[in-house]
Amino acid sequence: MLRFAAKEFENWLKNNNRKPMVLRGARQVGKTCLVRDFANRQKLQLVELNFERFPGLAGLFSENEKDPLIS
Repeated sequence: MLRFAAKEFENWLKNNNRKPMVLRGARQVGKTCLVRDFANRQKLQLVELNFERFPGLAGLFSENEKDPLIS
């Protein structure tokens, strides 16, 4: 399973027209480990936002009355 998922990640990374990747799945199945391992192997900088541990971060993605491009 790990090799299959890693290959899918590599194909996604090579695609110049890629869109953001969203991983969904049950808890404790290895989603975070998979992403961390992939970023490490590809020498990519990984930024993690954990809304369960830091709920205040969710506000960064909420709709806001002020548009930062207009302000």
